[in-house]
Amino acid sequence: MTYSANTSQGIQLQSDMHEFIVQCQAYNLLGSAVAVLDDHAVIRYLNPAFSQLNTNIRDSTTHLKEFSSLLDCPDIQLWIRKALQSNQTETLKQVFYYALRIQVTLTLCARPLISKSQEIAGIMLTLADESIEFDKRHIARAQDKYRNLAERIKILDRQKFENQELINILLKEAPVAMVLINSNREIIQSNRAAERLFGKTASQLIGQSCESIINCYQHCAHCPALKNKKTIEAEEIAGFGRNQVTLPLMRNAVVINRNNDPLIVEAFIDLSEHNKTKESLEKLTRFNQLLVESTGEGIFSVDKEMRCTFANQAAANMLDYNTEDLIGQDIHALFHYKREDETPITRDTLPITQVIVFNMGLEATEVFWNKSGHPIPVQYTCNPLHEGDNVSGAVIVYRNVSESRATARKLDYMATHDQLTGLLNRHAFEHKLIETLSQSHNNEYKDVLCYIDLDQFKIINDTCGHAAGDELLRQLSDLMHRKLRKADIFSRLGGDEFGLLLISCPLEKAQHITQSLLTHIAEYRFSWDNKTFSLGASIGIAELNSSITNAGMAMSAADAACYVAKERGRNRVHVFQADDQDLNQRHLEMQWVTRIKNALSEGRLMLMAQSIAPVENPLDKYKHMELLLRMLDEQGQIINPGTFITAAERYGFMSEVDKWVVIKALDTLTANPHYLNHIDYCCINLSGQSVTDEKFLEFLLQKFTQFPLVTAHICLEITETAAVANLSRAIHFMRCLKEVGCMFALDDFGSGMSSFGYLKNLPVDFLKIDGNFVRNMAHDKVDYAMVEAIHRVGNVMKLKTIAEFVEDDTILECLKHIGVDYAQGYGIHKPEPLDRFLSNIS
Repeated sequence: MTYSANTSQGIQLQSDMHEFIVQCQAYNLLGSAVAVLDDHAVIRYLNPAFSQLNTNIRDSTTHLKEFSSLLDCPDIQLWIRKALQSNQTETLKQVFYYALRIQVTLTLCARPLISKSQEIAGIMLTLADESIEFDKRHIARAQDKYRNLAERIKILDRQKFENQELINILLKEAPVAMVLINSNREIIQSNRAAERLFGKTASQLIGQSCESIINCYQHCAHCPALKNKKTIEAEEIAGFGRNQVTLPLMRNAVVINRNNDPLIVEAFIDLSEHNKTKESLEKLTRFNQLLVESTGEGIFSVDKEMRCTFANQAAANMLDYNTEDLIGQDIHALFHYKREDETPITRDTLPITQVIVFNMGLEATEVFWNKSGHPIPVQYTCNPLHEGDNVSGAVIVYRNVSESRATARKLDYMATHDQLTGLLNRHAFEHKLIETLSQSHNNEYKDVLCYIDLDQFKIINDTCGHAAGDELLRQLSDLMHRKLRKADIFSRLGGDEFGLLLISCPLEKAQHITQSLLTHIAEYRFSWDNKTFSLGASIGIAELNSSITNAGMAMSAADAACYVAKERGRNRVHVFQADDQDLNQRHLEMQWVTRIKNALSEGRLMLMAQSIAPVENPLDKYKHMELLLRMLDEQGQIINPGTFITAAERYGFMSEVDKWVVIKALDTLTANPHYLNHIDYCCINLSGQSVTDEKFLEFLLQKFTQFPLVTAHICLEITETAAVANLSRAIHFMRCLKEVGCMFALDDFGSGMSSFGYLKNLPVDFLKIDGNFVRNMAHDKVDYAMVEAIHRVGNVMKLKTIAEFVEDDTILECLKHIGVDYAQGYGIHKPEPLDRFLSNIS
C-alpha cells in the first residue's frame, strides 16, 4: 500500500484516489470490515466483510425504522459528513437491529484520507461489533450459544483434546437442537433439543442420513458444509419433524477437522413461531395500509421542513392531486399558504409548525387550497412524529367540512329565521333588540321599536284557507321589507305580527316611515281564487330611551301602543307614552291576567248558582239554574266577573277559565248524584274563544263521554255575538256536543244586527232574550215588541225562551202575557254559592 498512517491525523495518500482504491483490493482477504468513501461521501470500495454488515438494518434512534443499508442510516450519514470536515479520526458507537430482536452494538472508526495537497480526499471506515445481545426466547440468543459451543469444540480440536464425553455433555445440554454429522453424512450424535425438534429419539436419529432431518442434500446433491469446508451461518432450510411435517429451520454449521476426518456440528432453530409472527406482522402491515387508504379522511405527514413524506389517496383526492405530486413538496407553499379571506399565513404561524416546535398535538379549523386554487375548508388533527427523543415532523389527519359547514349554516339560518317569510324570527329579533339597547347610549339618535299587527288578516285566513294566509304573509313581508332602510331590522314575530327596529332614527322620522308603511299596506291588493282583498295594519312604536332598560320592557311598550292603535279604530300608528291612559288600561288588564292565573293556582275561583224559573210558576226555583263565575281577591272578597273576564278574553286565557268551570261543575254534580233527580238543566257559560278552540272541544267530548248521566243535564250557553262571529265553527261545535247529549242556549239574543237571519242555522234549544230589552219592557213599547217578536220566532222554531234581567213582578206579568217560558233575574232569585243552592233542593 502506498500510503502512510498517522492515527491522530489520518492516512496520508502517496498516490491519487483511483490508485488507492485499486490497492484496497487486498482488504478482500481480511475478516475485518473496511470501506472507503470519497470527499462527497460516495462509496468507492467495500470489502466482503463490510458488505455483509451493510445490509437491511433498523436504527434504534428512529423507532426501529428500516433502512436498506447501514450507511443509509441518517445518524451515520450525519457522522460521515462530520468526519469529512475533520482532520481527526472520528468514532461512532451505536445500537442497531439486523432483525426485530437481533441487537448489535457497532463501533465505526472514520480516518481521513489526506491527499498530496493536504486536502481531505475521503475517509476509510473500519467496523467492529462490540457486543451482541439476544433475548433468550428468540433466535439471536440461540445463535450466540451456538457460536460459544462451536468455538469451544474448535478449541478442543486444535488442542488435540479427544475427550468425547465432554463433547457429548456439551451437545446434550445445549439449549438449541444440535447434531454431529460425519463425512458420510450420518448422524453420530444428537442432543435432547434435537430429539424434541425432529420428534425422534436418539436411537432413531443416530446412524441415519442427514437427509432424514434436513433437505439440503436433496436440493444440491452435496453437503455444502463438507464441500466448502467452511462455516454456514443463519441459513434458512427446510427440516422434517414428527410425522414428516415440514419445519422452517435456521441452520448454523461448523466443520471441524478431527484427525483429517471432518465432522460437522449442526445447530437448528425452529422458525415456525418466528414465521407466524412475521406473517402476522405482514398481515397487520397490509391491514394498516388498507385502513389508511380506505378511510375517507385525508392523512399526510411532513418533516421539519414542512415537506410531505407520506399522503394517502383520500388526502390527494380532496386536493385534486396525485399522491406522487404531494411527496417531497412543501405543503405550506403548495396548499396551506393563506386563509379563507385570502390573507397570507406565514410558515411560523401554521398550526403544524406549532406542533413541531412545541412537541404537542392540536386540532385546527383551516383552509387548504386545491390544485385549481379553490378553498377547501378542513378540520384537522395534528400530532408530532419522533425519531428517538427528537421531533422529526408531524402527521395530519383532516376532513373536508364543506358539507357540514353548509349544514351548520343552514341550521343556524333555520334557528334564526322565519321559515315562511325568510325574515328574522322572534328569538333572533329579540337578540338584536338586546344588542341595540346595549349600544344605544353611543348613538347620536335614539333607536325606535315598532310592533306591527295586520288588521282583518284572520278573515282572509278563515275565508280562503291557510295556504292563502301564508301567501299573503309572504307577499306583505316582502312589500314592507323593500320599503325599509338597509340598517333597519325587520322580523316576523309570529302569526300576523311583525317587529321592526329603526336604527338611529328620530321619533318624527319613525312616525313618517311607519305611516308610509300603512299607506303601502292599504294600497296593496291580495288576489286568491278570483277574489281580491284589501287590509290594513295597526302599528305601535316605542322610542328606546333611558326609561326603557331591557328588551322585555321595550316589547311590552310597543305591543301596548299597537293595542291602543287597534282600539282606536285600527289602520293607524300610536306612539307609546308612559302616562297614556289607554296604555295604563292595557297594563291594568295584563295585571288582571296574572291575578286570574294566581287565583286558578291558589283555588280562589268559585261558582255561584242563579235559578231560572218557569214564568207560570216562579216559585219553582230549583229545576233549572245557571252557573256564574266569581273570583276571590287576596283578602277573600268577591270580585265580579265584569272586572276580570274582559282581560282574560283579550289575552286569550278564557279557555283555561272555562275548563275550570266545567271540571268544577261536573265534579260537584258527580259527587252528589241525588241532585240530578231534582234538576232539569245546569247552564254553563262558554266564551267565544272556547267555542272556536278545537282542543277545548276535544276536552269537552272527553269529559262528557266520561260522565254521560251528568251530561244529559248540561246546557251550554253561547253568546249570540260569539256564535255569529265564527258561525261555521260554532255550528260544528254545537253539533258535536249535541251528539253526546248536551243542550244549548243562545245567550243575549237580539243584541246582534242579524239575529233572526243566523238563528235558523244554529242547533240551539233555548233562546235567552237580551236583558236590555227585558229590563224596560213594561215602560218601553219598542222593547216590549222586541221581546214579543223574539218569543214568537222561538215559538215557531220550537225553541224555549228565557227572559233575562227580570227584576220585578211587573216585568214578570208582561212575560206571562206574551207567553215567554222562563224568567231569570234578581226578581226571581239572587245568585248564591253553588253548594248552598244545591242544599235547598229537597
